[in-house]
Amino acid sequence: MVYFYQINIQTLPRAAPWFMGLILGYILSKPQQPRLNKVLIWSLLVTSVFVLIVCIFIYELRHFKDENLVENAIRICVVHPLWSFAICWIIYACANGYIPKINRFLSLPIFEIIAKISYSMYIIHYTQMNNSVFSMRRRIIFDSYETAIEACEYLIKNALVATIATLAIEMPIISITKLLLNKY
Repeated sequence: MVYFYQINIQTLPRAAPWFMGLILGYILSKPQQPRLNKVLIWSLLVTSVFVLIVCIFIYELRHFKDENLVENAIRICVVHPLWSFAICWIIYACANGYIPKINRFLSLPIFEIIAKISYSMYIIHYTQMNNSVFSMRRRIIFDSYETAIEACEYLIKNALVATIATLAIEMPIISITKLLLNKY
């Protein structure tokens, strides 16, 4: 919980990724995009994939397991912007047609459904997990089997509640907004 309140809730650790996304949105909104060299495109793509893999494997080290706060602070300050830069490059390359196979894969209809539901899942999951944990009438058992079962339970419950929330709240609001702005 300390990690959640000190890192996930605070504004400053999330500012760099947010600004990177904002800058990427601004760059993508411009009508003229510069053409890049194929060597640069592929080297940035390989670097982005490598950075994503490193960020995934370094994740366990970020959770304040050791007492070296300076090392943890540096790791957090480096990992978030690197992850954001890698994602931004993949989005930029897909949007400009530099990597059409990845763009075709990420444009599959199943990902549209997942994208609609995933934000609702992100918003709902913390409250739903707290409700489940705080309403338990037994001790929490930390073994692999129980943890896997509870993770699947949280995922399925969260997906169902997020789907209902998306269909009942988000979709009608989007439809009303489109009607008010006369954009179909």
